[in-house]
Amino acid sequence: MKRKVIQLAGKTLLVSLPSKWASNYNVKKGQEIEVEEDHNRIIITSGSMQHSSRKEIDVSGLVGLANRLVGAIYKAGYDELRIQFSSCEELKEIQSTLKRTCLGYEIVEQTDRSITIKEISKPEVGQFSIILRRLFIFLSQISIDSLAALKKGDKNALNAIVLRDDTVNRYADFCRRILFRDGYEKIQKTPAIFYIVEELEKIGDIYRDICKSYVEEPIMLDEKIEKIFTAINSLLKTFEELFYKYDHEKLNDFVKSRNRIRNELNKAFSSTKGKNAQLIFHLNNLLERIFDLNGALMLVHE
Repeated sequence: MKRKVIQLAGKTLLVSLPSKWASNYNVKKGQEIEVEEDHNRIIITSGSMQHSSRKEIDVSGLVGLANRLVGAIYKAGYDELRIQFSSCEELKEIQSTLKRTCLGYEIVEQTDRSITIKEISKPEVGQFSIILRRLFIFLSQISIDSLAALKKGDKNALNAIVLRDDTVNRYADFCRRILFRDGYEKIQKTPAIFYIVEELEKIGDIYRDICKSYVEEPIMLDEKIEKIFTAINSLLKTFEELFYKYDHEKLNDFVKSRNRIRNELNKAFSSTKGKNAQLIFHLNNLLERIFDLNGALMLVHE
C-alpha cells in the first residue's frame, strides 16, 4: 500500500499508519512504538504480540498425518486450535504431539469428537535467543554423547539419546513459531534464521537415527570412522561458534575442514562393510547438513 507524506513545521514529515494494522496490534494515541532505519526502509514495530488467531481443522481419517498438521499450525503461530477427530488413534496422536512439542499449548476443552487447544502462556520475542542458544548447546551435547554411547555399545544411553530428540524438536518448533509470528530482530534476516533452525532440527534427527540403528545390534566402531565422527562433531561446534562470533577466516577453516572430512569419508566408503558402512552413510548426510548451513550464516552476518 502507498501513503502520502505530510510535512509539518518545516522539516517534520509524517505518514499515517494503516488503521487495520493499528487495530490488530492495539496501537493507541500516545503509545510509543519502535522505529528502525534499514537503508531505504523504515521498520515500525508495535511492541505487542500479534492479534489472537484461531484455526479449525478436521483430522478424521488422517492417522499418521494429524501430528504433522498440529505441529504445522503450532509453528505458524496460531493462538487457538479446534480439532475434530473420529477415532481414539487420532486423539492419541494429537495428545502425543502436544506432549512432545508445542511449548505453551494446552487442551482447554474436550468432547468425544473434538478438542480445543489454546496458548496458555505467550512467548516474548526476547525468549527466541535464549531457546536458540539452548538448542545449540543441547545438540552439541547429543553429538558428543552419541559417539560415546556407540563406542561403549551402551543400549540404555542410545535409547536415552533417541528420546532426547523430542527436546530438540520442542526448542526448534518454539523458535519457528516465534519467527513465523514476530520475525527475527532484523526482519530481513528472518528467512535465513528460519532455515538454520530448520536444519538444526534435522541434524538432531540424524543423530537420533544413528543411535536408533544400533540399539539392538551394537557396532564395533572402526577407528577411522570414530575419527571422522569426532571431526564432524567438531564441525558442528565450529558452526555454533561462528553463529555467535562470525569471522571470515574461521569460516574459511570451516570449509577446509569439511573438505578434509569428505575426503576421509570417500576413502572409507570403498573399504568399509556391514554396520560401519551404514554408519558412513549417516555421517555423510550429517556432514553435508552441517556444511550447508554456511550460506544462511553469511546472510545473517552480512
